[in-house]
Amino acid sequence: MSEINIPGKVWKEFFDTFSDRHAGWLVQVETHNLQRDETSASEIASLLSIKLDLEDEKNPRLDLTVLHESKELKHILFKPSQVTLHISEQDGEDSLRISSLNTDTTIQIHGARRVDALDVQKTLNGVNSVGDEAA
Repeated sequence: MSEINIPGKVWKEFFDTFSDRHAGWLVQVETHNLQRDETSASEIASLLSIKLDLEDEKNPRLDLTVLHESKELKHILFKPSQVTLHISEQDGEDSLRISSLNTDTTIQIHGARRVDALDVQKTLNGVNSVGDEAA
């Protein structure tokens, strides 16, 4: 299994690209509440998007939107602190783990093929070089 830590400075671009590439893919959201030591899992649903919301700069959040039985459901992850992409050696077993205020959320990705680690790294390198040029 490969793990890729996604630096905070590229989250907006990463989630925009991730959402574009995985829109419509089946996902299951598992949330572990650190305060209560409880874990809950959603039904399998279609991914619509994951967006970084910086409207309140002191309280960033991630808005994860899925479609389940014709209903849009939104999971809001407050103050994300770490994002890690786990790439399995087997198709259909990749996941995205997000640590945020009081929760660890894992998005199990049920895709047709596994995520290409080299493709993700190229995307991250491209985002980093664009950010370097803008500085």
